[in-house]
Amino acid sequence: MLIVQKVILNPQSEDVKSSKIVQWIAGAGKTVGLIIKVLKEVDFTKNDGKLQGLVLVPTDYLEYQIHRTMNAIADFIDHSRISNEVTENLRILITTPQKAIKNGINVSELEILAIDEMNFMLEIGTESRRCIKRIFSQLPKECEILCTGTRTLPIECYMHDEHLKDSLITTCNSYCDSDFEELSESIIERFVYCPKEEQKLSLLRESFFQNYEYEFEPALLFCNTYTRAEQYYKILKESVYPSIELTPQFGKPIFTINDWNS
Repeated sequence: MLIVQKVILNPQSEDVKSSKIVQWIAGAGKTVGLIIKVLKEVDFTKNDGKLQGLVLVPTDYLEYQIHRTMNAIADFIDHSRISNEVTENLRILITTPQKAIKNGINVSELEILAIDEMNFMLEIGTESRRCIKRIFSQLPKECEILCTGTRTLPIECYMHDEHLKDSLITTCNSYCDSDFEELSESIIERFVYCPKEEQKLSLLRESFFQNYEYEFEPALLFCNTYTRAEQYYKILKESVYPSIELTPQFGKPIFTINDWNS
């Protein structure tokens, strides 16, 4: 599985189901990751005729491509009902925002809304954005939102939007095929925007275990203020890592995790 697909599929937290924005270079596998994510979130065993997954795309051709690919992947799933046509008893619909609004698609039971090519779809002033905003207003509170694209969204496209402002944002370096830039033999750099406290803690757990492959190597965490370092020290010591140590303030506040086995 490609790295971008792991980023898309990785759950933020068992208790947190919000929105995720993923920017990656073209041809890296974003759309397949989006398709698999939507398939994972839909319960095909339900027989209530409710739409659970909605994939929004900018063009009819992309709609056709995703529909064809998703059906090929879902060929091994019993009772899968996927279409790019508005019909009854669908589980997943792939369409454009304009068609969704025109046909009055019911999204009240939606489990996941996926927006491909977000840099075009959510651009301020466009018809697609206006339609998506109308769809947002009808979503159930627990619906997960996934946005993918080749360019990072300008901050004004999401910071004031109730459904996107708390998104977990992951971007990649356009000159490599992942969002990890090697700094040395054993140090990597990664940018992830985590506005929610639960997202930060979930990402810390994920990063430690993923980077060290469960070998429990020592880790070093930097915080922008000593107050923040003390805050995370208390949270992590009580809930995750009892052996964590807080280094006394000496210019740059840090705390370390020395013994993962304790």
